[in-house]
Amino acid sequence: MYDNAPFRTRYKELEEKEGLSLTEVAARCGWLKVDEDGKEKCDSSRVGRQLGLTKEGGKYRTEVNADVAKVFCDALHIDYTDIPDL
Repeated sequence: MYDNAPFRTRYKELEEKEGLSLTEVAARCGWLKVDEDGKEKCDSSRVGRQLGLTKEGGKYRTEVNADVAKVFCDALHIDYTDIPDL
């Protein structure tokens, strides 16, 4: 498992500098969900939970698995070498 703080920090930097939204990150990650009308939408709530910005089961997430860490590296333009042991 990997600390999600570097990803959260990078997201907040890009949000402030470029107006990056959770929806855009979800799109970059390829995370979609199907709404009640059968339409695909970006799963921004998943991004918020994975980054520890919104609660999941009453708690904020502090770690992500290797697959999510790699997806976040690509989506947030973070070099893999900046994440120890990834």
